[in-house]
Amino acid sequence: MATKKKVRPTRRLANVEDLYGGGEKGNLLGGLYNGDPRVYAWLQNRHSKGSGIIDSRIGRDGVYRNGEHEWKVPYGVRYVLRRRLIHAQLVNKYPWYVTWKSPKTGKRLKKYFNALHAAVLFTAERAQYVDPSATVVCRIGIDIPYALVGKLPRPWKWCPCCMKARKFYRVYPPQSFHRMIRDPITWKESIREIPLLHCRVCGLTNRDHHYLKSNFWLVQRRIKPGVRRVKPMSKVKKRRRR
Repeated sequence: MATKKKVRPTRRLANVEDLYGGGEKGNLLGGLYNGDPRVYAWLQNRHSKGSGIIDSRIGRDGVYRNGEHEWKVPYGVRYVLRRRLIHAQLVNKYPWYVTWKSPKTGKRLKKYFNALHAAVLFTAERAQYVDPSATVVCRIGIDIPYALVGKLPRPWKWCPCCMKARKFYRVYPPQSFHRMIRDPITWKESIREIPLLHCRVCGLTNRDHHYLKSNFWLVQRRIKPGVRRVKPMSKVKKRRRR
């Protein structure tokens, strides 16, 4: 049987706005371009070129410099700038946004972006002068870079959306949820009640699967060949606060 050929766009794209329009709110990749490798390659190439320009302005100390503008770029943002986009970031029209607090009203404001380099440029050259704590947020969680695994001091946790280490606080009114937890010594699983925590900047909670993957790692033991009996792992002692 003859297979039907997939319809390809006949006219040349004017801008990125022509690619999107799908979904309930029109913020997803259009059905005509969804799954088209040429469109995905064009978006990846656009991300690489823009990120390369931003990355060239970031020094070894992690500071973005362009004329009179200087901004300390978080390690997570620099990490994502040098990586390829995942599928969820390609099909979403606005996978990034910049958030800051208004100095007049104190309300948290947001501005959505289609490209990460545009969000970094806006934060470094505009938003940081309104609010020094202005942050680039990824709406699709990014797992912790491997270089930072096990290096975050308590009580700091990796926030997948802020792409940096933050402190998580209890929500108000207090809430809780149940989760299956495995004991690192006996490897037995039990259901425990855990208080609901959230990031005060992006609103991510500790129920998110990216949060769980980034902040709870099980240490694997290396056993030499020929060893038949292994002693149980000792409990890790809690560090006393000075």
